[in-house]
Amino acid sequence: MLIVLSGIETFHKKFFAREIIAALNTFEYEGYTIDFSRTNIAISKDDTLLYKLPDDQHPNGVRTLLLNPKDGSSNTAGKAVLDAAQEMQVAVFNEGVRNSHYHNVFCDPLHDLGLTPESEKIGPDAPSRLYVHDHSYDTLLQNYQNRTFENFVITGIFSKCFIEKLKTDIGADNVLVLNILRHPSVAFLLNEKEPSYYHLKKPDLSRTPEMDARKLEASILNASIIKEMPGVITFKFEDILRDGKFTVMGKDIPLPPNYDRSNNWLTWWEQKNIVLKKIVTDAQLAEFNSKYSNFEPMMEILLHTDPAAQQQALDTFNAEYNANISMETMLESLGDKTGMAFRTAKKCLPFFNAINGSSVTIEQYDNIFPINTFEKLEYEPLTYDEVIKLS
Repeated sequence: MLIVLSGIETFHKKFFAREIIAALNTFEYEGYTIDFSRTNIAISKDDTLLYKLPDDQHPNGVRTLLLNPKDGSSNTAGKAVLDAAQEMQVAVFNEGVRNSHYHNVFCDPLHDLGLTPESEKIGPDAPSRLYVHDHSYDTLLQNYQNRTFENFVITGIFSKCFIEKLKTDIGADNVLVLNILRHPSVAFLLNEKEPSYYHLKKPDLSRTPEMDARKLEASILNASIIKEMPGVITFKFEDILRDGKFTVMGKDIPLPPNYDRSNNWLTWWEQKNIVLKKIVTDAQLAEFNSKYSNFEPMMEILLHTDPAAQQQALDTFNAEYNANISMETMLESLGDKTGMAFRTAKKCLPFFNAINGSSVTIEQYDNIFPINTFEKLEYEPLTYDEVIKLS
C-alpha cells in the first residue's frame, strides 16, 4: 500500500509518517520483532520484551537483550541485534522518511480547479527541483516499487490530479490518501518565522519567506480540494491532538513525541517556542483571515513608469508566451500603479491565460472565486488571543 500523507502545513508530516510506518508494518530481524513507535526502539521475542529505552511504562528501561542470562555479562549476539535495529531505524525512519518527502512539487490546485489546461508538475516529465533528494515522479514510483516493507508513506502537498494519476499508474486499491487539516489561522501563526531562521539556512528555492507563504497557501487550498475527493480520509489535527492518536487501517497511530497538548489548537512546544514570541502581529493575522475568507489567486506584476519600458516589457512578454496582448489591455489589466505589486489573477486575466496556456473567462473565474477557505475546511477565523487561550 502506498499511503499519501497530505494536508495543511505546520503539523510536520514527516514526524507523523514515522508513526504511521511503525504502526502499520512489522519489522523483524533473525526471529526478533522490532517496534519503532514514538522513535523508541523496542525489541522482543516470543512476546517477551527484551530491550527498550526508559519511558513512562519502563522508567528504568529494559536491557535483557544485551546481557547474558547466566552471569549478566555483555551479550555479543544481543548487541548485534540492537545494532541491526538501529541501522534499520536510520534507513527507514530517518533517511527513508526524508527521501519520501516531496514538499509541494506535486501540488497544482489551479489545475484542479479547472483554471489551467494541464499540469506540468504531474507525471514522468515533472521537474525535479534542487532539493536534497530527487523529487521526480519516476523516482517516487521506483522508491515505492523497491520498498522493503508493505505500507510505504510519502509526504508533501499532493493535488487531486496527482492522486488520480497515481491511482491509474499503480492501481486505486494500492493507494490510501490521508488529508490532515489544521486551522488556517493557527497555521499562519506557526508558519511565519524570524529573519534569523532564513539566515541560518542554505539559500534555496524552499527556504525563503515567499516560498514558505506559497507553500502554506498551496496546502490550504489543496486540502480544501482533496477533502471532497471520494476515498480520501480527512482528519483534523485538533482532534488528533485532543485524542492523542488517530486510526488508519484499523490501527491506532499515536502522536509523535513532544506533541503534548497546550489547548485546542497548539502543542506546548508551539505555544512556548513560537506563538508566544508573537512574530505575527494582530493586524497581520486579521489580514490573513480576511484574505482566506475571500481567497483569490494573486500575481506579482511589474509595471514600468516609462512608456517605452512598458512597451519593451510587453513585447518581451508577448514573444515569450506567444501572446498578443495590446498596450491598452495591459494598462486596463494592471491599472496605473507602477512598480512591483500584487494584483488578483482576475485583474490580470490576459496575462494569467498567456502564462498558463489557458482561456479562462471572467464568468468562469467568478464561478470559482472568491473561495472562503475557512468555510470549506469547516473552521472559523481566530484572533491571536483565541489561539493562545488555555482551555
